[in-house]
Amino acid sequence: MSMIPPDEIIERCSYTYGARIFDDAFISIKPSENTDERKPLPTRSRSSCGRFDRLPTEIIQKIFSSLPLAQMTECRTLSSHLKTIIASEPVYFRLQTKTYSGFRRIMYLTGFSAYFTATQIYEVFCTPICSRCTSFGFFLYLPECVRCCWSCIKDNQDLLPVTQSEAMAGFGITLGELKSSTIPTIRTLPGKYGLLEQEYRQTYHLMSPRLVRTSINRPLTPAQQRKKELHDAKDPYARHKDEVYQYLCTVYLPYFDPKTQETYEGIGCRGCRKEVSVALRQAATSNQIFKFSLSILFRRQYTMFTHVTFIEHFERCEAAQQLYHSSKSTPQCQDYY
Repeated sequence: MSMIPPDEIIERCSYTYGARIFDDAFISIKPSENTDERKPLPTRSRSSCGRFDRLPTEIIQKIFSSLPLAQMTECRTLSSHLKTIIASEPVYFRLQTKTYSGFRRIMYLTGFSAYFTATQIYEVFCTPICSRCTSFGFFLYLPECVRCCWSCIKDNQDLLPVTQSEAMAGFGITLGELKSSTIPTIRTLPGKYGLLEQEYRQTYHLMSPRLVRTSINRPLTPAQQRKKELHDAKDPYARHKDEVYQYLCTVYLPYFDPKTQETYEGIGCRGCRKEVSVALRQAATSNQIFKFSLSILFRRQYTMFTHVTFIEHFERCEAAQQLYHSSKSTPQCQDYY
């Protein structure tokens, strides 16, 4: 297999996901639904930056880049000169020019940009691997600002977000402590989510249970402990019949390679996709669909790779190898799922 050109393997045996395939499962902004289009921020006409004028541009940029992205953006309104300085800050500039417009709007509409700096977001943008496993991660889990793969978003219990009331019941934290904390709280957007495209009109405020847990630095009172034990006894998935809450605070995010200055969406295995499709059809025809683990099948179908890790996968995947040899005599092109 090592003699086969990698580019030829990728061309014949992989497919590329586009952002559009996730529009009806995760947070998305469709052009036809942009009724709340962001207007340009009004900028004061003065060109002076006040006392900041005494500092070099690089120092000014470093100061403002330490602010959460939302505050950094708002500071552009202070003067036209400051707007130019912030807009040219390298990390801020790349976020504004290399990410897709729907993602930039989602950062502000969900309140995500009020908690994380441009540098924190950019570091995740430049990291291809899921924070929970070794797969290619093409989603951003907003409550923690970490990259995750589809399988971990769907199945990892650590990524089940909680509402404020659930955080109070499950961790014994008070409402006052929640409001005074710096735990990122993500405001959900109306839309259809999950594999079944369930419609959600109500707004939820979701947090990472891991961050809530680590923020508690005091012992629980007996009453709080009893309340927590009652909450822990419940099935954590009872309120997540289709794990939709994860989708409510997850957004599609391609990978940006700072060396090549290119954005990559990740690729999937056409051999795995074909085998999963055949298995599902056979199970449905024979009325044995429930004998299959849908989670395992979907994990195989939706596992994504970088170009390097796909070649490693190809060496182990018999379905991809068979697909390659059967397609050698037929021209193939890389397709979008």
